[in-house]
Amino acid sequence: DKMLNNNEIRSIVTALGAGFGKEEFKAEHLRYHKIIIMTDADVDGAHIRTLLLTFFFRQMPELIHRGHLYIAQPPLYQVRKGKKSRYLNTDEEMENFLFELALDSAKVTASQNGAKKTIQQKTLLKGMRAAMERERMISRLERVYGVPRESVTACLAMPREKFTAPQSLTAEDLYAVFGDEVEFVNTREAQAELLEETDTEGNGHPRARVVRREGQVDLAFLRSHEFSMLLSHSEPLAALGHPPFSIVREDGSVEFETNDIGELHDRLLEMGKKGMSIQRYKGLGEMNAGELAETTMNPDLRTVLQVTSEDEAAAADLFETLMGGLVEPRKLFIEKHAPEVQNLDI
Repeated sequence: DKMLNNNEIRSIVTALGAGFGKEEFKAEHLRYHKIIIMTDADVDGAHIRTLLLTFFFRQMPELIHRGHLYIAQPPLYQVRKGKKSRYLNTDEEMENFLFELALDSAKVTASQNGAKKTIQQKTLLKGMRAAMERERMISRLERVYGVPRESVTACLAMPREKFTAPQSLTAEDLYAVFGDEVEFVNTREAQAELLEETDTEGNGHPRARVVRREGQVDLAFLRSHEFSMLLSHSEPLAALGHPPFSIVREDGSVEFETNDIGELHDRLLEMGKKGMSIQRYKGLGEMNAGELAETTMNPDLRTVLQVTSEDEAAAADLFETLMGGLVEPRKLFIEKHAPEVQNLDI
């Protein structure tokens, strides 16, 4: 009811001309057959988009069933060099573009079988991306499961079959990696203590928080998505060869040399950015009329995602959990899935 009293929502209903509500909505009266949600890329835009999706899902589900609802994907970057400009949609596209520019006038070599060999561009990009992802996964294993960084590295040095079939791991295997000072637990819940503390806002209600005890490692990390991803990155990393990694100019001079793949990654990005003007958009609100006309409003060039609903029961349950009036289910959902967050915009 609150949403239906909103002037903007009422304007949308009027413009579409098909009514609202599962019983009242008449698809044959629909004036427009491609409805595109266009919001900013920040947290406020995400909230508005979620509210609109909730409204359409509950009050006009036929829009989704008939394939009329879309979400705009505005470009994330505009890059300029001289008089030429280009729009890029994702961080990955941006990185690839900068790497290509850097490698137009240079190559990267590594040690392979005792000799210096050039790393092919595709192999290099996959390997560097795997290295960045590997670092992120190690940090998450440390934070979520209590696995020390050096122990993750030691795990990866063990025979791979030990981890593709974790049940084959023996106590000796684990203590060889972690030492005998570690206490192993089998679930994340068992490794934590429940502490109560007074609400800092001073309303007198105690609140609970979960704290991991020092020196505990949750063996659930062996079956975690993060550890599985780590194992999957082994092959593209091995394909890079062995350090030192060298950036070699066309004239044969060595521009840069390092043993650290992360430093190589950053140096190539720096080289690609030379002479480049880069604008990062937070969303459509930062784009002027000309930029919108060239991108999100241009049917030939724009990128849109079609909204579908493959499992309506699951979707309804999720909408009710996240957007419903009950606080407790939402709180439990956030507490359960908080460790899985990858990009947090606050």
